[in-house]
Amino acid sequence: MVNDAVVFKKRLPTKKKQNFWRIATRIAASLLPLLVGFFFNSDKLTEGNNLVVFALLLVATAVVVTVSVLMDV
Repeated sequence: MVNDAVVFKKRLPTKKKQNFWRIATRIAASLLPLLVGFFFNSDKLTEGNNLVVFALLLVATAVVVTVSVLMDV
């Protein structure tokens, strides 16, 4: 009986539960790279404030995309 349950479980994988944080990170991982692309302007990045905002947005994008991928594993 237990052997059959293991085979059944492997053959028909169950769907992972979609909670709020998983959905939020997937949406943020989709939208943040788009926002980084809109923020990129080589003329304005010479100013200090714009460069800091762009760098923080870039780091946040990398972190959110990494967390989103790790949550799906």
